[in-house]
Amino acid sequence: MAKGAQRNIPSPGNRRPPYAVSPVDPESSGGGVTAAYPEDLAPEDELYDEEDEDAPSQEGMTEEDLQAFLSAEIREAESVAEIQSIHRQKLTDRYDGLPQGDEEDGQSQVVTREVRDTVHAILPSLIRIFAGPEHVAEFSPRTADDIELADQQTDYVHYVLMSQNPGFLALYSAFKDALIRRQGVLKWWWDESKEPITDSYRGLPLEAAKMLAADAESIGAKVNFWQGEGDLVDIDVIRLQEQPQVRIMAVPPEELLINGTARCIDSARTVAHRRYMTVSDLVAMGYEQEDVEEMAGTNDFHVLSVEARKRLTESAMISDDTLDTASRPVLYVEAYSRIDFDGDGVAELRKVCMMGEELKVVHNEPAVERPFALLCPDPTPHTVFGGSIAELVEDIQEISTGVLRRMLNSLANAITPRVVVVEGQVNIEDVLNNENSAVIRARQPGMVQPLNVPFVGQEAFPMLTYMGEIRENRTGISKAAAGLDADAMQSTTRAAVAATVNAAHQHIELIARIFAETGVKRMLKGVLGLLCRHQDSERVMRLRGKWVPISPATWNADADLVINLGQGQTSIDDRLMKLEKIAMRQEAILQNYGPQNPLVTIKQYRYTLSKMLELSGFRDPSRFFSDVPADWKPPEQEPQQTPEMLLAQVQAKQIEADIEMKKADLALKREQMLLADDRERDKAEADIILRVRDMELKYQTTIDTAQIQASMQRDRRAEQAAQTMQGQA
Repeated sequence: MAKGAQRNIPSPGNRRPPYAVSPVDPESSGGGVTAAYPEDLAPEDELYDEEDEDAPSQEGMTEEDLQAFLSAEIREAESVAEIQSIHRQKLTDRYDGLPQGDEEDGQSQVVTREVRDTVHAILPSLIRIFAGPEHVAEFSPRTADDIELADQQTDYVHYVLMSQNPGFLALYSAFKDALIRRQGVLKWWWDESKEPITDSYRGLPLEAAKMLAADAESIGAKVNFWQGEGDLVDIDVIRLQEQPQVRIMAVPPEELLINGTARCIDSARTVAHRRYMTVSDLVAMGYEQEDVEEMAGTNDFHVLSVEARKRLTESAMISDDTLDTASRPVLYVEAYSRIDFDGDGVAELRKVCMMGEELKVVHNEPAVERPFALLCPDPTPHTVFGGSIAELVEDIQEISTGVLRRMLNSLANAITPRVVVVEGQVNIEDVLNNENSAVIRARQPGMVQPLNVPFVGQEAFPMLTYMGEIRENRTGISKAAAGLDADAMQSTTRAAVAATVNAAHQHIELIARIFAETGVKRMLKGVLGLLCRHQDSERVMRLRGKWVPISPATWNADADLVINLGQGQTSIDDRLMKLEKIAMRQEAILQNYGPQNPLVTIKQYRYTLSKMLELSGFRDPSRFFSDVPADWKPPEQEPQQTPEMLLAQVQAKQIEADIEMKKADLALKREQMLLADDRERDKAEADIILRVRDMELKYQTTIDTAQIQASMQRDRRAEQAAQTMQGQA
C-alpha cells in the first residue's frame, strides 16, 4: 500500500454485509454487485477467523437492535428538522416575496424584496471567489519534494469538482441555501452505479440478428427483438455501462437529518440523508428489484415536507394509477452513526442504509467519514445551526413593506378620492360607475361631493431611507459599495470611496472565508480521500501546460489543505497592479545581481508572470511562458569587481604597457647599435681596401684581399649573433 493512502473500506463488492440485500450504493465507499449468500454460510465465517481477537462477540447488535436504535435516532432528528423547516419556510417566503399574512382587502398588498436584493448582491462576489481563475484552496507540500505532487493534487481535485461534476451549480445552490435558509449542504461519494445504454439495430436479417444477440448476451447485455418490415427484425441491445467516479451534489436542507445537540458534523451522534427515490434509481444502485418493490409505497410524495412539496410541480403530485412500477417512490435513508455494532465496547462509525416507511436496514458497513459539509454564513458557536443573511433583513423587509403599502394607499386616496353622497338623493349605480365622464343622477345639487384626502406619503420617504441605511449597516451592501451611486462617486475623495467599497467587501470576504473553512475545505479533502481509496488506475492529464500521469492511489490522503482567501482581499485589477510592481522589482534584482542572486530566481519570476496571466483569464500560462526545467542552472558569471580590484587591474595594465615600451626602446637601441656597427665595419673595410691598394701601388706587389674580407665577415656575423642573444636576454 502506498505511503499515506487510507485503507480501502470493505464494500458490497469485496466484503459481504450481514444482510441479504447487498447493494452497490453510489454514495458508499465501495462497489460491485454482491448476490445473496447461501443460508448455511454465516456472515462471520468469511469475515473473521475463529482466533481473531477483533471478531465481534456474541453480544453484538442484531438486525432488530440496529434497526430500533437508528429508527429512534432518525425520529428524533426529524423532530429537530421540522422545527428548522418552519424557520426556513418563512425565510423562503420572504425571499420569494409572498404575502406576509397581514394584507387587507381593498388596500395595497405590495411586498418589497430586500431579502432577495441582498442575497443577489452577495452571490456574484461569492461565485467570483470560488469559481474564478484562482483556486480558493490549495494542497500544501510538506517537503521540498512534494511541491509538484501538491500542484497535481490541487489541479486534479478541482478538475473533478468543476469538470467531472457540475461544481458550479453545486456551489451556487449550496451558497444560496445558506444565505436564505441558514444552511447549505454539500455531499460527495464514490459512484459505481451502472447506467443502462441502449443500442438499436433496425432491418437485420434473422440470422444476423441472432448472431448479434448471442454476442450481446455473452457480455451480459439484454436483447429485445421487434418485428420489422417483411422478414427483417429490429433488436435493441441494452447494456449496463459503469463509469466509477466521484460525485458531488448540493443536498436540500430538509433532507439532512442531524440531532439537535450536535456541535458539528463530526460530533453528531447520527447524520442521515433522507430522501425519496424511485424503484428504478435504487435498482441501478444495485438493490434487488423484488426487495425494492416490496418496500415501495403507493405514493409517498404526500409525506414530504412543505419545503420539498413547494419545489415539486403540480404534475408531480399524481395518483398511484399514473405511476408505473419503476417510478414508484421509496423512502431511502442513508445514516452515518457511531455504533458499538460488534459489542467490543467501542463505538465505530458505520454507514447504514434503510428503506421504506419502516426503515428496514438493507445495508451496513464501516465508514471513514460523514460525507457532508455544512455552509452557514453566520455560524453560532457550539451548535451546528446558525443564522442566515435573510434573517438580517427579514424585519427590514416587513417594515419597508408596511410603509410602502401605506404610501401607496395615501397616493391612491389622493388621486382617486372617495365621494360623499346623500342617501336617497343619488343614484348609487351611477356613483359606483368608474367610467370617465359618466353622469351621476342626483335629485338636488350638492348631493355628491368628493372626500379630498391630501397625499402624505412624502412624510414616509425618510423612513424608507432610514431602513435602507440599517440594511447597509447590517450587510455592508450599498449602491456606493457596488459603484452604482453616481453622486457619492463624484462628490467623495478616492480614499473615501475605497473605504466604502472595502467595507462591503469585508462582509462578503468574511462570509467567503467561513464557507471556505467550514464547508469547501472539508469537501475537497473528502474528494481527495475518495480518489486515494478508489481510483486505482492511472490517468494521463494535461495539468499546468504539460501532460503528466495521475495516480491518486499513491497520494497521501491526509495532505494539508490551505485556504488562499483573506479578509479585505482586493479586486482582480488591484492584484494585477500589485503583481506588476512585484515583477518590476524582480526584473531589477535579476538585472543588477544576476540569476544567482539570493533574493529572486527565474522560477519565481516565471510564477509571477503565470499568476498575472491566470488573473487575466488565461487558463494555460505555458502557452506564453515555458516552464523552467528542473535541471536548469544559470550560467556562471564573473564575480563583481570592487573599485580596488579595478584600480589594481588598471595599474597592472599600465605596468605591462611600460614594459612593452621599454622593450621597444631596447630593441630600437639594439638596431641602432647594429646599424652603427655595420657602418663602422663598412668604413673600416673601405679603409683597409684603400690601404691595401696604396701598398700595392707603393710596393708594386699584389695582396690577396679575399681572405681579409672573409675574416671580416666572420667577425661581423659573430658580433651580430652576440648582439641578438643580448637583446633576447
